[in-house]
Amino acid sequence: MKKPLTITIGVLALLTAASEAQAVQHRFIGGAVITGKSGTCPDYDPTGDRFHVRFRPSGLGTNGSNSGLSLFQLEGAINFRVSGRFNTTAKLATTTYIYSFGDVNPNAVTVKFTSQVPTTLDTTTQYINAAGVITGYDYMPLCTVTFTMSVTKRPE
Repeated sequence: MKKPLTITIGVLALLTAASEAQAVQHRFIGGAVITGKSGTCPDYDPTGDRFHVRFRPSGLGTNGSNSGLSLFQLEGAINFRVSGRFNTTAKLATTTYIYSFGDVNPNAVTVKFTSQVPTTLDTTTQYINAAGVITGYDYMPLCTVTFTMSVTKRPE
C-alpha cells in the first residue's frame, strides 16, 4: 500500500510545483536603444538614447491581459501599456511619463514589434530580443523611432 501512496504524493508534488510556476508573474529586464527616427521630431533627435528596460508580456502566469514596456533613464521613465501582446500590428498604447512629475501623454502613441526572438513566448522563455517602432514618441506626435531591446527573465 505504500507504493501507490508514495506515487500519488509524488505526482501531486509535481503538479503543485508546475501550477506554482504558472502562478508567478513573468517579467524581463535588460536594455534598449533608439536606433533611428523618421518624421518630425522637433524637440530633439532621440537616436542613440539608451534605456534600462522592464518588460512584462501579457498572458504568462499571472501577468494579466495587458503588456507593459518600461524604459528607464537616469532622468526618468516612460511606460507603454497595450492590450494583449506587442506584435507586428501598431497598437495604441497608454503612455505614462515620470520625469519631474507623473504625466499621461495626451497624444496618440502606437507601438509595434517588427521582430521578436523567440517568436512564441511561454513560461519557459528565458530571453527575448526584439525590434520595434514607436510613433508619437516623447510628446512629439509626428516623431517615429525604431528601437532594439534585449531582455532576460528576472529571477523570482
